[in-house]
Amino acid sequence: MDSYIILAILVGIPIVSAVLFRISGILLFVGAATGILLSQYIAEDTSIVLNSFTNNSSFDQYIKLGLLLLPVLLVIVFLRKTVSAGQLVLHIVPIVVTSAALATVAMHLMPGGVAYNLLQNPFGKTANTSQNILISASALLTLILALLTARHRGGRGKHHR
Repeated sequence: MDSYIILAILVGIPIVSAVLFRISGILLFVGAATGILLSQYIAEDTSIVLNSFTNNSSFDQYIKLGLLLLPVLLVIVFLRKTVSAGQLVLHIVPIVVTSAALATVAMHLMPGGVAYNLLQNPFGKTANTSQNILISASALLTLILALLTARHRGGRGKHHR
């Protein structure tokens, strides 16, 4: 498959599904961050457990990729309509940046030849060199979004005398 198509799928599916199902950019970021942590720290133990049932040790990259994408998929499936249609505009930029950051991490977890083709692509090279910037921007935009959309419960209410 052409590397441009794979990049478009990696970035496009989270964006389209998050906007279509009105998923909060904050929750998408939490799912992506959880996936990154799981793929980095839990994948080896998961591989050991799964390889004890089978003799095939070529599952390692697929396990990492699955652990990366599973929390995002769960967020998309179970946390639909967490944003009103009016507030969705505020969430679009964090959703796009979080999806791009997720795609840069997923590029490295693809099977050998696919990862090589993605990283040789001009867009893949640019995304690879700007991975830290994308992750940092995603975190910063999500924090700003959380501050903008937080409901302030305190304040002036009715005072009974």
